[in-house]
Amino acid sequence: MSLQFVYGPASCDSAPFLLKQAQNWLQQAEEHQVFYLVPNHIKFETEVAVLKQLSEMEEQATTASIRLQVFSMSRLAWYFLQHTDYYQATSLTEAGTHMVIRKILIDQKDQLTVFQGEVNQTGFIEQLAQILDELIKGKIGTDDLEKMIEQMATHTLSDTQQKLKDIQLVYTEYLEFLNQEQLFQPLILSLLTEHVKTLDLSHVQFIMTGFSRLTAQEKELVLALIECGAQVTCHLVLPRAYVEAPPTKNDLFYHSGTLYFELYQAARALKVPILHDQLLGKEQVVSRFEEVDEYWQATQNLKQTFSLKRDSQPLKLYEMETAQDELSFVAKEINHLVHQKGYRYRDIEILTRDLSSYRPMLTPYFDDHEIPFSFNDTLSMEHHPLIELFYALFGMGKRYYRYEDIMRFLRTELFIATIDEETAISDYEEAIRDYRQKVDLTENVMLAYGYEGFYWTREENWQYVTYFDEEQTEMTEDQRVEQWSNEIRQDVRRHVMPYIEAMKKAQTGKEIARLWFELLVSCGVERQLVYWRDEEIALGNQDAAKNHEQTWQAFVDVLDEFVLVFGERPVTFELFEEILLSGLEGFEYSKVPTTLDQVMISSLDLVHATKNKITFIIGANEQNLPRKVENTTLLTDDDRQQMASFLDEDQYLMHDTYKAINEEPFIAYLSFLSATDWLYMTSPRFLNSDRELGTSPYMRRLATGLKTPIISYQADLSPEKVSLENISTPRVLISDLIRLERRAVDEKRTLHPLWQKLKAYLLETNEVTSGTAELVFSSLSAQNIPQTLVPEIVDDLYGDTLYASVSKIERYYECEYKYFLTHGLKLREREKFELTPAMTGEFFHDALDGLFTYLIEHKLSLLELTESQLNELVDAMMEEMVDRSKYLVFTTTHRMAYIRYQLAQTIRRTSWALKQQQTRSGLTPIQTEVLFGELVMSRGLDSIVIDLDERKQLKINGKIDRLDAIKHGQQTFIGVIDYKSSYRDLNFQDIYYGLALQLMTYLDVALLNAVQLVGVKDVKPAGAFYMHVKNPTLAHDTSEDKALDLMLEQYKYQGIILNDEDVLAELDREVAPQTSSPVFNYRQLKNENYRSNQFVSEDEISVMREFTRKKFEHAGNQIYSGSVRLNPAYEGKERVACRFCPFKSVCQFDPLLKENHYHRLASLSKEEALERMAQQVKKGEPS
Repeated sequence: MSLQFVYGPASCDSAPFLLKQAQNWLQQAEEHQVFYLVPNHIKFETEVAVLKQLSEMEEQATTASIRLQVFSMSRLAWYFLQHTDYYQATSLTEAGTHMVIRKILIDQKDQLTVFQGEVNQTGFIEQLAQILDELIKGKIGTDDLEKMIEQMATHTLSDTQQKLKDIQLVYTEYLEFLNQEQLFQPLILSLLTEHVKTLDLSHVQFIMTGFSRLTAQEKELVLALIECGAQVTCHLVLPRAYVEAPPTKNDLFYHSGTLYFELYQAARALKVPILHDQLLGKEQVVSRFEEVDEYWQATQNLKQTFSLKRDSQPLKLYEMETAQDELSFVAKEINHLVHQKGYRYRDIEILTRDLSSYRPMLTPYFDDHEIPFSFNDTLSMEHHPLIELFYALFGMGKRYYRYEDIMRFLRTELFIATIDEETAISDYEEAIRDYRQKVDLTENVMLAYGYEGFYWTREENWQYVTYFDEEQTEMTEDQRVEQWSNEIRQDVRRHVMPYIEAMKKAQTGKEIARLWFELLVSCGVERQLVYWRDEEIALGNQDAAKNHEQTWQAFVDVLDEFVLVFGERPVTFELFEEILLSGLEGFEYSKVPTTLDQVMISSLDLVHATKNKITFIIGANEQNLPRKVENTTLLTDDDRQQMASFLDEDQYLMHDTYKAINEEPFIAYLSFLSATDWLYMTSPRFLNSDRELGTSPYMRRLATGLKTPIISYQADLSPEKVSLENISTPRVLISDLIRLERRAVDEKRTLHPLWQKLKAYLLETNEVTSGTAELVFSSLSAQNIPQTLVPEIVDDLYGDTLYASVSKIERYYECEYKYFLTHGLKLREREKFELTPAMTGEFFHDALDGLFTYLIEHKLSLLELTESQLNELVDAMMEEMVDRSKYLVFTTTHRMAYIRYQLAQTIRRTSWALKQQQTRSGLTPIQTEVLFGELVMSRGLDSIVIDLDERKQLKINGKIDRLDAIKHGQQTFIGVIDYKSSYRDLNFQDIYYGLALQLMTYLDVALLNAVQLVGVKDVKPAGAFYMHVKNPTLAHDTSEDKALDLMLEQYKYQGIILNDEDVLAELDREVAPQTSSPVFNYRQLKNENYRSNQFVSEDEISVMREFTRKKFEHAGNQIYSGSVRLNPAYEGKERVACRFCPFKSVCQFDPLLKENHYHRLASLSKEEALERMAQQVKKGEPS
């Protein structure tokens, strides 16, 4: 029975001294044992270090090592209590503790005061659990709280008193529940203390190391060990003893000094022998860091006696611009130390205060530099696919099968109905590929048609038809897409939905837990996790394999605890979600510590069992070193101070904000002295934001006091200089060289010969980098120029006959490469269930087609309908249209219903305008929606067939929105009208450049098929026009007598008009001299002649018709030649091709690249355009 202190500054390596003591004790008698007691996070590290050092001693010491064990406090409890009822009983996880507290809060809700409104606040239960744990570890019972509250009644601390009343209420119920259910885990240290008091431990030496503070429970246990005869040796980082009084609160060694004082005084009170202290001497000091230690102690304790003896220190201090520069430097420096200086990776440790920010950045940098590494922390399970699956399932239940929740569920790939127990691993990959394709297509269907909500629950299968326009001619994929999407939907409907709906009606916690488990079984989740585990094992990824097992086991544990706590109680679906998810989010993967040759990456706050040869402290900025300490617990600092005044000496709460702030220099002190050879400190100015961070004041203190300059590290390499320290792995060297070479080219500098030799080496050993070197270096000479397609690819894409609409050919002239992507590779944007300009245009086309179809079938004219009859006809047509599947978007929301109303108003207004036009014009509709060529599995008039080179053909198809006719005497004139949802006029220069071929093609088709369309062969063109379908607005001060005329002018036809007086007189019978027609774009002069820039002669129309065919021929031959030039048209100040192009990320056109140029279209007048067309038609070769 004795207590002995071993202490010394942090520059001392205490491990050999402590081990020698253990060895001596073991050699004294065969029955002697040594138990190392260390913090839990360094148990494995200490065990490895102790066994390694013992193995290096003489043989008898190695034999004695069988009687030496390393324990944490909790592991020591297992050692002594493993065969008692305490450890045989069910244990309670952190999630289970939260459930118990939640149950208590629900039961005692009416009794709570301060916490009554906090019960449902995020994080409240976790904070309350921390307080209860702190009370247990502080040996503060419910009776203590009750006395405290009574004593506070005489003070003016009502807030603290009320808060403690609530805590006492929950605490009492919590302890009663633990006792009732025989859940001993939270009280295990107190139970261990009682147990060891019955033992004789005179043959055991306990060596405590790594501690600077103990909870009240832990301190009571240590004293109990001493009382039971054990020899306890306590190692502390401390320069001197504190026998008569503890250190002051701002002392560097406050915590460890206070622990010394408290244990010493307690042992003295128990009349336990206190052996002479062992002060670690010079032989244990790491001499290289002795002055670092002395300087930090002197300056922190405000001593002025420090004087520097060495010219150089084992410190390397750096400032960097960014965290990326910092990690690049650290990675290269580590490789330099290993490959050039003879260190092992396991000799190096990286410490940081901000591990969460650095973790995602460290992994890619160290992988690129081929540095093996391991994080000395645990990972949360919250991002495992199983947890994602739970979120999705709860979302489906709460939000009634919304798109986002269903896709989140399917994308976890934990539900694959086609895989069962009989599926072999060899067949798994193919099954998962098929599943992913089906899910992708299902998502497309959902987005295109808005299939969510009740569309997933109804028995009726989905119908899927691709949204076709005049450019599409076939539906080859639709049946397969429809079948697969319905397979996925029915699988979800069969395996998931019945359980979700049943859980919403469940009466008890036990019932809802059973249904949830049955749901997962029905989905095959456990089976899928087993597949993943086996796959990871086959790949050698043991950690990943164990993660899948641990996640499932964590879920089972939480579900068991849920049934234990809420079994027969009523639980809602929403409460079950909150309990299950909050419970699983707190779980972390247990990690098997590694002994491989790896760089260890740890939190700077953690104590270490041994010293490293090299330590890197990264992120040493003013934000992290020192760290800002805040009290985030339910008890404020004032609350804690008041509580402390009522507690006994052996009772205390661990959390103290002021003490935590004062502990920052000590934490830094331990990290500075964690190495034996070198300490690196790096500080980036920018970490994860644009806010600039200053260098840590601690780092500046070291630099100033130890006369070690802070080096400003520049990440930029120089083309003319080579530093071997910057050369790391082939992959990193490739990255460095490509930047250097680009810089040398841009700045017209010469690359150093060694850089050139390194590049040559990488290219010669290209297989080492798996072809990366050749690929990357080729990018320097690469140009963004598409290669001409070979004939075999052209034939595969287009066959012998090219079917195209007019707009396809117009797009070809906008940009050849865009045409290739759209109509060669058939790329397209994913369809979404939303109102697009294309859908709006189609809606207008269908509405006007329906209107004129009705009139033509019933042999009616707009002039014969009253305004009310016309509106009724339009309204009936609207009702019929919105029932069509492609217009279901108008029925989804109130906003879409309003848009539908606006579109209906637009059709009403346009119908009114059409009627007004007919009162003035002799141009009468005779056909609507005139198809030509093969279109959407339908056949209309013959296609325009263009013979091409190499016996190829181009067939033009399309749809004429409306065909009108005028009869003057015996002569019939026809005109074509194309509806547009946005303003469009016909520019003769656009016809010349191939950007506006539609109207001329439609007019050509109408003239060629005149007999079928109008019944006579000898017809002439009246014109070709665009009509803007819109609901115009007028200025609020427009007089009523002018409003109708102004309104009608908003619908004026734009296009080309035959310059024939007889035709012009019929086009608008009411136009008068010196007035303009509100229907067509021309004006009658005073002399009764007509004037318009849209007038063309019949010969000019013939030229444009023939020119249009030549443009088709030219485009067809170019397409079959394999030409896919990146030549987007640029007209005036408008980027015609690139304005709304969805393929910018594919073509990567960049006008700043010397090889990328716009196809700039010169401005042409009407006369110039017609003249050029005539010349090229004559030559037979349009360009």
